Amino acid sequence: MELIRQLDDLQNLCRDGTSLCIGVFDGVHRGHQSLIHHAVQHARRRGLRSLAFTFEQHPLRLLAPPYAPRMLTTPLEKAELLAQTGVDLCLMQPFTPEFSRISAEDFMERIVHRLCRARHVTCGPDFRFGHRGAGTIDRLKEFGAQRGFQVEVIDALLDGRLPVRSTRIRQLLGEGRLEDAMRLLGRPYRLSGRVVEGDRRGRQIGYPTANIQPPEEKLIPGDGVYAVRVAVAPSDAESITGAATHHPAMLNIGVRPTFSGQGRTIEAHLFDFSGDLYGHVVGVTFVARVRDEKPFDSPEALFAQLQADEAACRSLLDTNSP
Repeated sequence: MELIRQLDDLQNLCRDGTSLCIGVFDGVHRGHQSLIHHAVQHARRRGLRSLAFTFEQHPLRLLAPPYAPRMLTTPLEKAELLAQTGVDLCLMQPFTPEFSRISAEDFMERIVHRLCRARHVTCGPDFRFGHRGAGTIDRLKEFGAQRGFQVEVIDALLDGRLPVRSTRIRQLLGEGRLEDAMRLLGRPYRLSGRVVEGDRRGRQIGYPTANIQPPEEKLIPGDGVYAVRVAVAPSDAESITGAATHHPAMLNIGVRPTFSGQGRTIEAHLFDFSGDLYGHVVGVTFVARVRDEKPFDSPEALFAQLQADEAACRSLLDTNSP
């Protein structure tokens, strides 16, 4: 997949026509995968290039910041997941004030028709576009009939009776319902961040932890203890690379009530690991949720629980080996 970051770069790459799909695609969940698959398959049948048009950040971060959701995927994570769908091209468009003011007519004429050279457009049933969302699917279909491309609307994928949506996955993760969220995603949930200085309390009781600081906009699952796998990037790397080392681990998300903790932390204890992780970028793959976070009467009681958590996490990780 070729990643594009400037609208003007589309003109040469798309000159022979594209099968275009458009969306925020946060999480690149099973519903998104189904929609993109339709676009990719249509491109292959007609000898076109498939193009995913998406955004670096959720539009609400600009348009209505208090209502902007935490993101299931960072731009880098989204690009990596989109590449796995088989799509040929991905435009990762910054959602700027200038872009937000593009009219529906200009979006169709300049972007969809002239730059993307769309021969087929795939979208979901709630798709809107242009300034203030004035563009509708019906208007796009009318425009497509005039310019020679078809618009295909893909109904939302259902999980039981409910549609697979990013909003629902965020809710499930926030409630700690990891297994349900992973079913809708179609894969484990992941986050990454840099290891920062903590208060070293875990080291004092025999369970040293890496205090992970993910990007501010990244969604963090609900408080509790999780069985996870941790990838550790080389000290000079800015992201997880092929040179990363991989470790089974248990991870706590919460406020550490036993120590009257202030502020939410994400702390991972890597099994059978020794070394200094400060400053490293690490990636966390969630495997299973073990228990809620809870206070303990003493450090000794906490230590005993951590031993039980370690045994549970090791067993779960062995059972769910990659």
